[in-house]
Amino acid sequence: KYAKRKAKVSNIDGLTMEFKDFWFNVRSSSNEPVLRLNAEAKTKEILKKEVKVIESIIWKISKSQTPISKRNEKGHSGNRHRNKKHDF
Repeated sequence: KYAKRKAKVSNIDGLTMEFKDFWFNVRSSSNEPVLRLNAEAKTKEILKKEVKVIESIIWKISKSQTPISKRNEKGHSGNRHRNKKHDF
C-alpha cells in the first residue's frame, strides 16, 4: 500500500515514512524485545486507519519470521532475517 504513495523515507532510526497527512516510525527497542510504532496524523480518523494498516503489515511480516526462541535451534542462525527487506 505505501510503496505506491509519495513519501519521504528515512532509515536512520528504524523506518520513517512521511506522507502529506500522516507519518510513522517503526523501530526496535534498544532495551526491550519489542517493536515500537510511533505515528501522527492530521485527524484521529486518519491515524486510526493508518495505524491499523501498519499493524497488519507488521503482524503479517512477524508471522513469516522465525521466533527468537527458535533461532538458536538446529538449522537457524541468530541473524537469519537481519537483512531481509520488506516493501510497505
